[in-house]
Amino acid sequence: MTLPRLSFVTAVLVSFALPVAAEGGCNIPAFVRPNLPGAPVVVDAPADGAAHLGAMPMVNDPERGMMGALAEVTAVKNGFAAVTGVKPWAGEPVALEGWVMARDLAFMVQTTKGFAGPDDAAVVLWSGEAIYPDMFADIEGCQGEWVGLRLAGVAAPVWVRGVCAVQDGGCDGVLGD
Repeated sequence: MTLPRLSFVTAVLVSFALPVAAEGGCNIPAFVRPNLPGAPVVVDAPADGAAHLGAMPMVNDPERGMMGALAEVTAVKNGFAAVTGVKPWAGEPVALEGWVMARDLAFMVQTTKGFAGPDDAAVVLWSGEAIYPDMFADIEGCQGEWVGLRLAGVAAPVWVRGVCAVQDGGCDGVLGD
């Protein structure tokens, strides 16, 4: 069987498409928003009605108040974030991974620019000093070290990098654009 020859343009488009598909997600540190009424439920699929696997642990620290569990976000789909490496505040990791509502997670972003896509050559949609958890309502997507956020006053998702999961201070040594 002989395969058809690809045109130069088709070959270039295919070669650009492959790394994105092969990348398969992201690696974004996050924490559970500590002001939630209860602990977010972890489910086995990014869909309403999925089976419950457990809950993200919350800890009432005597010095800091309510602190959310830490986790790594590896994908975002249908309003859910895939989490792994779940660890209670100041505790040991727990054997829990699955999907949680993306809006229940937060982080700090050390950046001065937010882009229209996960590329620092994309159009700048936002500029400021940093992005704090109370500045975004939801996580819209992720790719590699980039995360798309829904910011107040910006119509499209703003893509940023420079994320850290520090809920009681700033991000030392983490920089975005």
